[in-house]
Amino acid sequence: MCCKTADNNQFITINYDDSAVMYEGRIGKNEIKETSEIYWSGSSIKVNFEGTVVKVLLYDL
Repeated sequence: MCCKTADNNQFITINYDDSAVMYEGRIGKNEIKETSEIYWSGSSIKVNFEGTVVKVLLYDL
């Protein structure tokens, strides 16, 4: 996940296990692949950040 910072307009990468990322629902954390796996359509992800843009890369396996 990347966030664009408010102060200098640079993108920073946030890891799946960062404390700013909150998961709700059926979520598995795969430490080997360094990813979170969403198992249920009612699950959600919340990100606490300051800035203007968030980009998220999701894969449907």
